[in-house]
Amino acid sequence: MNRRDFIAAATRGAAATAAVASPMVAAASAAGSTLHDRFGEQFESALGALGERGDSFTDDLRAVGSRVQRLELQQQVLLFLLLLSFVLDGGLTWLVMHAPVAPLV
Repeated sequence: MNRRDFIAAATRGAAATAAVASPMVAAASAAGSTLHDRFGEQFESALGALGERGDSFTDDLRAVGSRVQRLELQQQVLLFLLLLSFVLDGGLTWLVMHAPVAPLV
């Protein structure tokens, strides 16, 4: 086989390969685009659902935070009342122990 026949055979082979490969490349490109679009839609829907869950989680955390603040305030009030009770009890005890008592005759 001489060089001219080799080039002619290679050209025919390349043309046949291009004729077969072109529709396959176009089909793969279209399928890839469809696949990309479908993945994009799924990603967007998952991202939206995740955003909604994040918002509900934030609302739940705010509710828990407000409940904790309310409980802390109640505990502070109870401790203040307990301290007040100790002060009154100690003051009354001191008053009873140091108050002048008239002798009983």
